Amino acid sequence: ATSADHCALGVALLRTRELTGAREAFSAALALDPDDVQAHSGLGEVLRERGLLEQAISHFSKAAELRPDTVGMLNELGATLIMARRFAEAVDVLSLAVSIKPHLTHTRLNLGTATLAMGNAVDAVEQLRLVLEDSPEDADIMNNLGNAERDLGNIPAAVEHFRNAIAARPDSSKLYSNLLLTLLYDQSAGTDALLAAHKQFAEQYGATGPNLESGLAPLVHRGLRTFSAKPGPLPTAYQSRLRAYQILIL
Repeated sequence: ATSADHCALGVALLRTRELTGAREAFSAALALDPDDVQAHSGLGEVLRERGLLEQAISHFSKAAELRPDTVGMLNELGATLIMARRFAEAVDVLSLAVSIKPHLTHTRLNLGTATLAMGNAVDAVEQLRLVLEDSPEDADIMNNLGNAERDLGNIPAAVEHFRNAIAARPDSSKLYSNLLLTLLYDQSAGTDALLAAHKQFAEQYGATGPNLESGLAPLVHRGLRTFSAKPGPLPTAYQSRLRAYQILIL
């Protein structure tokens, strides 16, 4: 059998999520041809599915080295670098991909995600707005854009993006949670409206009964985790909202 034969088998097994067989097939292809781009890319996918991110990055890097102008290879490498929290490297790789083909939605989305993760919300917003123009109904893009706008302090814009994302994907508790977290910053949001929003969250996503603390707990703890990585005290608006709900966690 040739390396191409092994790759064809690996691709077929990967589609049916037979990861062990796929890994063996791609490895056999590389044993015959160490520079087989498809084998490196396929093995990278298998390893990423297994959670072996550093090994996956090694194979995606080799595939991108062999085919430096192939945006798909660069995007797979960039996405895996994001998963490994190697954000600066991801930005470099994905920026190169965007320079080759500027209008690929997934590549720009990944670039915006990596840029935001590095704390550069301004550039992230710029990237994500361009992506949203091409895919205006994509909930993931709206969610990332909402996070970026919130980091910039553009609370009304962030709220609008999260509400639009929820309209596109109403079964997502993550999107609703992001909306609630953002509403805590919104000085124009009255306490009654916030309480109503949390009640709806509790009812829709399974928190127990009218107990607001059970509905708010995951949101509050997530918020604290977010702010614990940043210097200084919790924002005053966040503290005042928590006191309004009489949740003694500070």
